[in-house]
Amino acid sequence: KISAQGLQFDNAPSTVRAVMFPANFSLDPEETSKRLSDIRRKNELPFFLKLVQTVFPDVTDVSVENNAGVWMVYVSTRHITGQMIPMALHLAGMNRFVAILLGIASVPRGVVLIDELDNGLYYKTLPDVWKALHTFAAQYKTQVFATTHSMECLSAVHDGVHVARDDFSLIRAT
Repeated sequence: KISAQGLQFDNAPSTVRAVMFPANFSLDPEETSKRLSDIRRKNELPFFLKLVQTVFPDVTDVSVENNAGVWMVYVSTRHITGQMIPMALHLAGMNRFVAILLGIASVPRGVVLIDELDNGLYYKTLPDVWKALHTFAAQYKTQVFATTHSMECLSAVHDGVHVARDDFSLIRAT
């Protein structure tokens, strides 16, 4: 209501929990590590790892480790035996994809904004990326808004999640 006393709300305005992933923005390894740690504590790591493996099948495990005083996400792969490596050294696209999944989990019933989703991802993996994002977002009841300039990325939505068409909308700016 607008009155002589100013703007008044009958109920307090709601706050929206949101996470944003700008294009070409350096990810904070400690933030991603904290989010992975939260997933592990809730015993949700098997579900998370299964989705990661749909896009990156060579990954066998994921963990939070300390490297020179900085907490980072490490992965085990089928190709490197005997030790885990920092995820950022494995694949840049994987680093971003994992951060996005963990961002979804960090704001249940919230919003995740992703600018240029396809950055760093091989175009043939995009249908699996969309499937994984949809599955994770549905699990956490999180709404995802993703932008792209890539026709391959848009086509991959159709290929990846044709069974859940009602969950997607396309807004095109010209």
